[in-house]
Amino acid sequence: MPRGGKTLREPLIYEVGSDIAPERYQEAIEKIADWFAQTRNTKEPVAAAKYYLDCCLKGVLPSDGKSPWFAMATSTLTARVRSACRFDLDAMAPLVTADEKRRARKTREKEVAKAKKEAQATDKNLPDEYRKKVAGEATYGDDPLVFFTSAELERRERLKDAYLKDFPQLRSVASESKLDMLLDLTLLLDRIRFRQAKDQKGKTEEFQIQQLTKQIVELEKALNIHPDQLAKQQKEKEGGTIGEAVRRLEETNAIELRERWLAEELLVLFQMYHTPSPRSNMGGYQLDDVGLFGATRCRTCECAKCGTRNYAGLQIDEIESWLAKKGFLKEVPIDDTQVQEPVEDDAIAHD
Repeated sequence: MPRGGKTLREPLIYEVGSDIAPERYQEAIEKIADWFAQTRNTKEPVAAAKYYLDCCLKGVLPSDGKSPWFAMATSTLTARVRSACRFDLDAMAPLVTADEKRRARKTREKEVAKAKKEAQATDKNLPDEYRKKVAGEATYGDDPLVFFTSAELERRERLKDAYLKDFPQLRSVASESKLDMLLDLTLLLDRIRFRQAKDQKGKTEEFQIQQLTKQIVELEKALNIHPDQLAKQQKEKEGGTIGEAVRRLEETNAIELRERWLAEELLVLFQMYHTPSPRSNMGGYQLDDVGLFGATRCRTCECAKCGTRNYAGLQIDEIESWLAKKGFLKEVPIDDTQVQEPVEDDAIAHD
């Protein structure tokens, strides 16, 4: 066929089965489809691979699928596939350029960096129970405490009890949320400090520690339990004028204070009355009825016969009932299976 003063030959047509085996034809479609999926913007890489390979077999231009491919009229099927698909049919491998190799290398480097970052984000020191809890995505309404381990939760309870014991004013509703946040930040700070001490992360961990420490200090000041505030309060209590001392004394509940002192004295007497003497050469208890009378004679009594007035002390059953009533003594149930028969010993028995 003349064209531009030249005679063009009709393209050679190759057939599946004679020029290329059916198995190799299917394999070529699959390999070219994988190559197209990486390099071409197509949603159907298999269909595109079959179309291009059929165009190479028929000798038509892949651009329209109808016009004869005069430039590759006498070329081999391998040469046509190499030109149209940039794929080596003999080696069954794509023809990768330097740019594509560099692009693939950068992609692999990004994937490796991403995997390394994810591995570092997951602390290797975390126990399995914590990993299972944080494996799922958190949703609104989840309790933040589920992200702590059982050991951390136990330490949280101990810290909370210690705070409430030293600072009873934290039992109010207004202080409850701030105290919970303070406990959570304390546990988180301990976890980061442990990771820093083990791995020596550097500036990232130090910045997190500084931020958490700052938040903890602000919460302590908001709750009025910061060490500086406590030292200032203690200094104000110890110092001041005589008028201030009198005012503080007047604000103190004197009746409750005297009752507490009395309870402490009676508890000591009650313990001594029921504790055997530690000296082996002397029998009896640390305190007998005579000693109890001498320590507790604080009231007067009158003889029913002659009317003589004298001092009277407290009986041990009166002391026991008063301490139990005030809550200083608690009755413990006795297990009948462990009760032993009393041993009569004149050396240690009360008269």
